[in-house]
Amino acid sequence: MVIVNIIAICQEVLVSKYTAMFSKCQPFPWNDTIQANIRDLYNTLDILDIDGKRIALGDILPAPSSNGKGHRMLLEGPSGSGKTMLSNTIAYLWAAQSNYFKNPCPLLLHIDLKAVLSNFDEEVYRNLFPDNFKVDQGEFWHLLEQRAEDVVLVIDGYESGKDFPSLLDILNGRKLQQSTVIVTNDHEQCPNLGFQPDLKCFIMGYSMKNVLRCMKTYIRLFGSEPENHPKLFEALEDETFGLSLYITNPFICLLTFGVYQTMKHINLKEITTVANLFETYGIAMASLYCKRQKIDVIGFEFPEDVMEAIEQLTTFAFTSLTDDNKCFTEEEILKETKFQIVFKLGVFHKLTEGTKWRFVCNLMQHFLAAKHLADFVLEDILKLIKDHSLTKHSKYNQTISFLCGIYRNDFDTPVLSSLFTELAVKNVRHTKVSIQEVKSNGMVEIEKKKPRPPSGQILDFGQSLQSLAECYNRDDAFEIISRSLPARIILRRDGIIASKCIYAMQQVLQFPENCIAHLELHVLPLYLYQQEMYINLAKAASKSKTIKSLKLNSNSLELSSKFLNSFLEEAELVDSIVVDNLGKKNPRHITASTWATLQNACQNMGKTNHFSFRNCKEAATVYFVIHHLPNTIQELNFSGCTMNMMCAGEISSHLEHAQCLQKLDITNCHLVGSDIVAIMQGLKLCGTIKSLRLCGAKLDRPATTALCECLKLTRTLSTLDLSHCELSTEMIEKLVCAIVENRSLKRLLLNSTKVSEEGFAAISRSNLEENVQIEGLDDWGYALYT
Repeated sequence: MVIVNIIAICQEVLVSKYTAMFSKCQPFPWNDTIQANIRDLYNTLDILDIDGKRIALGDILPAPSSNGKGHRMLLEGPSGSGKTMLSNTIAYLWAAQSNYFKNPCPLLLHIDLKAVLSNFDEEVYRNLFPDNFKVDQGEFWHLLEQRAEDVVLVIDGYESGKDFPSLLDILNGRKLQQSTVIVTNDHEQCPNLGFQPDLKCFIMGYSMKNVLRCMKTYIRLFGSEPENHPKLFEALEDETFGLSLYITNPFICLLTFGVYQTMKHINLKEITTVANLFETYGIAMASLYCKRQKIDVIGFEFPEDVMEAIEQLTTFAFTSLTDDNKCFTEEEILKETKFQIVFKLGVFHKLTEGTKWRFVCNLMQHFLAAKHLADFVLEDILKLIKDHSLTKHSKYNQTISFLCGIYRNDFDTPVLSSLFTELAVKNVRHTKVSIQEVKSNGMVEIEKKKPRPPSGQILDFGQSLQSLAECYNRDDAFEIISRSLPARIILRRDGIIASKCIYAMQQVLQFPENCIAHLELHVLPLYLYQQEMYINLAKAASKSKTIKSLKLNSNSLELSSKFLNSFLEEAELVDSIVVDNLGKKNPRHITASTWATLQNACQNMGKTNHFSFRNCKEAATVYFVIHHLPNTIQELNFSGCTMNMMCAGEISSHLEHAQCLQKLDITNCHLVGSDIVAIMQGLKLCGTIKSLRLCGAKLDRPATTALCECLKLTRTLSTLDLSHCELSTEMIEKLVCAIVENRSLKRLLLNSTKVSEEGFAAISRSNLEENVQIEGLDDWGYALYT
């Protein structure tokens, strides 16, 4: 009973606090009339799970775990995507509507890590509860441990738990094991979490439809009607609008509206980059301040005190960024900036009740820090970058990109070329080159295998690519970076890849100086939300004069089909296309449009020499792909796919009509005797086949007989791979006789093939090795069976 009373007391205090906090953290004056509009605005955020399914705000709290351990849920999103806004909204809805969430919780703790400086337990307690609260700190944490299954912790602004051991204990389940913990995180700020989340969700920002909806809400909040602002919506709906790639970010959307609202005469179409938007926003806020102070401004000639305040503000932003400070008292800000004006420029925002402030968004802090760097001469800029290791850590990606963006129109100094040269050197350092020499018996021998091209992950080049996105009009910058990128680029992340990186990669692929020959992309279902961006990447790759191979590791048949179709529509001769299906489950439903797109992509394979479609677990999809492939492909690989008799019949037909097919790999395709018999019928009539891989096939007597008949007839087959099969003595004897009659076979692979002792003896007696290279004999010791 005592515990229940204490929980009720805590609930009462937290409900009051969260309600007040939500009203104070809005950019608009708070009253009951606009409450519905604000909540409607926040509900437009798109939150996706790892499978690309949209999560409603009411479903965001996971159900209690049944195994005695609460869920650790990661809410990931880039800077400005609305993570803080979302965490505040969750706390407010818990306080204001007890039945809002599908999985309710008795006690929800909203923890803003920006307000926690040293002692996690102490400062969390102090930030949540007033002085002289009835429950002291020790009792509070003891209560949470006792009722851990009823507690949800929403932790906003997680960048590193290394300074808070107590927090890491919670995240790793050593404390409050049964509690549910929701953590918001920006991957660039914290690439290494220090714990393994059970669930991952992604804050994608707004869809373009919801951008328009938000703008209408903003206009109404300022007492006007959308019909009175046609120029705003005309600019937003224009396909050539420079910010269309970024305005789905909620903070960018808000800044765009702030610029429009303050400078209604401005042509939004002239704002082309994010750095350009921040520059315009700074002018807008300075103009608004002067207007309110009734100071006349001619052009952009602001009073000295305003300019000095801005200069001090940029210095403060740079210092706080490099010192990793996110939260400040009013006194701390004024001590460094010395001007009360800085609180009137739309840069700071009240964190919670009290005197603590923060930058309205990390992006704002990064831009101001970049502005501080831009005020120095080139030598000092490079020295500051080196002294603070700004190019070494991903958390400074935005700073460097904004710095380059500030110099985007500077053609008179070598600053931009020097910055991109530094980034190019970093790219070369991150390029992985395969080792071509191996030591053997104390000597160095050159491997005979074809060397792998230099490669690198797109995240390793994120800083230079994001900087390019801010300088899209600078061919000199693109030339420097394009030459520094390796031949093989891998776009792989178990989450969101920064849109600036994808956009810049589109530009690089079309730049004549690039040397990217191999592109590998891991396609996640959640990328369907960004499909236009990835389809544009495919189109850019199709126009590239250097791309020779494309590999798609796919968890989404829909998006990989669209990507492949867009790539093949304009691509010239492509040496290799590989589609690796990574999905553990078969898709429940494949739409008609996906079938049509996949068909079109397959029919365009006439420009391709080698095609691999591997590990597909849906036989109907495999059949569909084989059926629509042209007869001009030289190499086909369906290893790991699930096949049935219809697939086998389609392969047989493809072999029969093939014009230049030389290699066929159907390893581990769950083929049984009757399937293999069907395939052999087509193989007999194929006059071009040189290599056949049947690894793992379940050969029976009819299948072996059909294979032997084929060996007797074919005059082109030079390599046969029967690794991981089981061959009886009778099968081996038939194969030996067939191979003796064959005049073309040069290699027989029997790695880990199970063969009886009599079968091994039959091979030995036949003296096949005189004419055929047999691989796998060294493994007979463990492969024999009786």
